[in-house]
Amino acid sequence: MNEDVYSIWLSSISVSSNIKIKILEEIGSFRSIYYLRKQDYLSFGLTETQAQKFIEAQDKIDKSAEILEYTQQNNIDVINIAQKEYPLSLNHINEPPLVLYGRGNKSSLHELSIAVVGSRKCSEYGFFTAKKFAQELAEMGICVVSGLAMGIDAAAHQGALSVKQRTVAVLGSRIDACYPAENSLLYNQILNQEGYIISEYAPGYQTKLYNFSRRNRIISGLSLGVLVVEAAYKSGALITAHNALIQGKSVFAVPANLGSGYGSGSNELIQQGAKLVQNVQDIIDDFPYYIRIKLKTSLTENLLDEKFSLDKNESLVYDCLSWQTAKSFSELEKVTTLSSDQLNRILVKFEIIGVVSRIPGNRYIKNR
Repeated sequence: MNEDVYSIWLSSISVSSNIKIKILEEIGSFRSIYYLRKQDYLSFGLTETQAQKFIEAQDKIDKSAEILEYTQQNNIDVINIAQKEYPLSLNHINEPPLVLYGRGNKSSLHELSIAVVGSRKCSEYGFFTAKKFAQELAEMGICVVSGLAMGIDAAAHQGALSVKQRTVAVLGSRIDACYPAENSLLYNQILNQEGYIISEYAPGYQTKLYNFSRRNRIISGLSLGVLVVEAAYKSGALITAHNALIQGKSVFAVPANLGSGYGSGSNELIQQGAKLVQNVQDIIDDFPYYIRIKLKTSLTENLLDEKFSLDKNESLVYDCLSWQTAKSFSELEKVTTLSSDQLNRILVKFEIIGVVSRIPGNRYIKNR
């Protein structure tokens, strides 16, 4: 049997992954952990009960072999914590999953990412806002991470897909079934557009309610920061935000109408210190300098590779700008007849990739 079988076996044991990782670091391989005796497990500081769980699990190795065979037959990736494909950022969270099961393009796991989360029950405004933020983040080259739940999560994934960009979905259920079933079409769209779907739960696993709150540590762990859109007072999105803070990540929140039950949790986050954001630029500005440079370089290279293959509205705005004379936002709005929202979105993109500069007086000048 290979290491994949033993990694699946180890991940199935109901003992803290922090403990299992400590043993793995000492022993050096999953296979070697399997062949330890009870006294060996106790020598790592395990309790009698914990050590007994390892011993009893040794009789179930065949089940792990069956799971691996199933993943191989159904194009499911098995990524363990010792492999280079495992996201480095997850090594730094509490209780890292020993094994991730995935479908799609796993390179998405290593992109600059922002989590966009919120309540399952949301207003039309909340759904629209989450989708809009996700669209604009994706257009900037940022991978959108969410949990494939109904409501805000679905809006986030749809936003990224709507501009032909990849998105990562972190399931709280087993990898081989879409939950909720209503999002089956979205599940397949993510795969068809080179996105990635992951779960720490093996095929055939019996989903438990608390799994959905546990997976939130992975959503925040994969991301540079977490954007909360319309989270209710006891929304699971607040757990994701809390995990982000513990992990040293930024938390952003879109303010909600006062008295709105849909967004009371979002407003509370802002009271507690989350950054209030009104547009994508507010998020970008919070990134460390080296991240902004990396993002700008990536976007500029893409733009140059496409030889300025802009869409109709982007070309219109670009042609209206000048190298010699700065133009105000209101001038551009009048000449292009674009809505302020459309124009702002394009100018933010141009500014990040270095096409234009914004100067005092809300005026813009072309750089090249």
